Amino acid sequence: MRRKLLAGVGGTVLLLAAAPPASADGPIADNLTSPLGFAVASDGTLYVAEAFAGLLTQIDPDGTRTELASAPPGSGTAGVDVTANGTVYYTLTLPPEVGTPPGTALARVRPDGSSQVLASLSDFEEQNNPDANNVYGILKKGDCYDAVNSVSRFIGPAQYTGNIESNPYAVANEGYGSVLVADAAGNSIVRVEGGEVSTVAVLPAINQTLDKPTMRKTVRQINRKLERRGKDPLPRNTLDSCIGEKYASNPVPTDVEIGPDGKAYVSTLPGFPELPGYSKVFRINRNTGAIQTVAKGFTGGTDLAVADDGTIYVSELFAFQVSRIAPGDTSATSSTFVECPTAVEINKAGEVLVAQGGVCGPAPGTIFKLAS
Repeated sequence: MRRKLLAGVGGTVLLLAAAPPASADGPIADNLTSPLGFAVASDGTLYVAEAFAGLLTQIDPDGTRTELASAPPGSGTAGVDVTANGTVYYTLTLPPEVGTPPGTALARVRPDGSSQVLASLSDFEEQNNPDANNVYGILKKGDCYDAVNSVSRFIGPAQYTGNIESNPYAVANEGYGSVLVADAAGNSIVRVEGGEVSTVAVLPAINQTLDKPTMRKTVRQINRKLERRGKDPLPRNTLDSCIGEKYASNPVPTDVEIGPDGKAYVSTLPGFPELPGYSKVFRINRNTGAIQTVAKGFTGGTDLAVADDGTIYVSELFAFQVSRIAPGDTSATSSTFVECPTAVEINKAGEVLVAQGGVCGPAPGTIFKLAS
């Protein structure tokens, strides 16, 4: 899981000098520990998944904080959504750079404060592995394919199918006790209803074009391993035959939101080699599972929000910006500089709220209103 989500923090960062700075009158909430996901109720109450602390925190409009739930030892929190009646759904998981949790799950906290685990997502993944038929890696056999397989003991095989992994990273309330979950490691959108889990859609692999810096960096990483073992290093051009080749990457869904058209919208952060500009936003028919690409060209899309008019906002962690996609457009129409944006939501007044910090950039994390 480590290579699939947030593995590039501190690595690929694209700073856009032309992006205007974000401005706000001060944070709505601060001193947060890795706010990787949050939800906002109609009265302005915030529900924050403080991932590394393993907490689900409620922050009232007057600033009062309440710990609603905590993850069991070895787990953390990530996705969160709130219903009109105040029921809060959240996921139990861990960001991959922290470790692998003993089990991943969807849980909820009722308005009376009682909580329960609704379904095990790791069990569902183990029993079904929705992306088992997806093929990842080097798709064309040839020199590159052979070169990667020659060092597969260090970096994995040149080609492989979906692994059994679960990292439920975001949730979206569908109503009537039905919840969508974006499983970042499972590369799928699943539904939990009545304690039962089912697959809604499996995202398609995202093809990235391998470049020279990535191949040379990979060889350097291999050589560091060889050096620790007292072995001779590989020639630095060992993987140069892969330059220009396509690599089918894990699509890694990082958020799921229901738009005004009733469709599910999903942000992605593609796995290795996590090159700039390959994150996409997908639209999914929740009844049929049909998938369309809405927009592409993003860098490290970790979250999205859909306004009532269909405008989409995407938090681009590695680009240090929040981008805006106008209705009907296939790429961002404007971007605002935000250091280390982890999540984005829209409140009842139509204001865009952004979480930042905790995995890179400012620490501790904050939530603030994005300047219009």
